[in-house]
Amino acid sequence: MEEATAEAKRCLQCDLRLAIAQPPLPPEKWLPFDRGTVEQIPPVDGVFILADAEKKATMIKGMGDIRSGLMEKIDSGVEASFFMWEEDRMYTKRESELIQQHLSKYGELPGGGDDELDDLF
Repeated sequence: MEEATAEAKRCLQCDLRLAIAQPPLPPEKWLPFDRGTVEQIPPVDGVFILADAEKKATMIKGMGDIRSGLMEKIDSGVEASFFMWEEDRMYTKRESELIQQHLSKYGELPGGGDDELDDLF
C-alpha cells in the first residue's frame, strides 16, 4: 500500500498528467423525435420509448415494425421530444420488461399512468 501511494504521488508530479485526455463518453442513446431521424430507423421488430424534454418515458411500445410505429406517432401528433429504440424479435417480452423497470423506478406507468392500461392495475 505504501509503495502504491508513493508511486501515485510521484506520478501526479509529472507534467505528462496534463496531457492525458478525458475518456470519450458513450454515445447518447436518446435521439430527437423528428421525421428525419425516424426515417433512418430500420423497419425491424423491436421496442421504442418516447420521452419528454426531461427524457422521462411517456410511452413504451413494442411492435413488428418500429419505424412505421414511430412514423404513426409523429403523424398523429404525439407530444415527445426524444426517443430511443432497440431491435428485439421478442418485442412483447421486452416491452413488458421496460414497462416494469419504469414502474419500479417511478411508481407509475410511462406517461404518468394516463392511458388504457390503468384499468389493469
